[in-house]
Amino acid sequence: MAQLLDLSFFVSLMDFLVICFYLLAFPLSLVRLFQRYTIFSVLSSHNFSVKLWIDDQRPPPSQDWVWASNLKEAYEAIVRYPLIKIISFDHDLGEEDTTMPIALWLEEQAYHGYGEPIIWRVHSYNPVGRRNLIDTLERADFYWEQKHGRIENRG
Repeated sequence: MAQLLDLSFFVSLMDFLVICFYLLAFPLSLVRLFQRYTIFSVLSSHNFSVKLWIDDQRPPPSQDWVWASNLKEAYEAIVRYPLIKIISFDHDLGEEDTTMPIALWLEEQAYHGYGEPIIWRVHSYNPVGRRNLIDTLERADFYWEQKHGRIENRG
């Protein structure tokens, strides 16, 4: 009986190592393809979506928003909730922190055809930061429109 337990542990370890090898050996696009057609597509089909509010001072307009008050929290929310459908951006997040890296990341995702279009809003009072965010997010929309067709958005 002890040998059987040891062998089953070895098989589990081997399975784990094989999975790790495949994750490292295959391009990330295959992992995304796998994710798209498993639990994430099930959640999407049930209208499960998250709204992300990024602002260091103002609270979200209602309780159904996930609130990120800095860039780190925003990245953590994006990782934690892969089905974000709406993001509302403030530009300035205190000190030298801004939401531009998130907007640029969304533009890059759209350019490469990853993910689904995201509805975005900019609620920043900073006119220059607001314009930069809108320009970047409109470019993301342009790339997503090439893949998905017309998108209803925003500003």
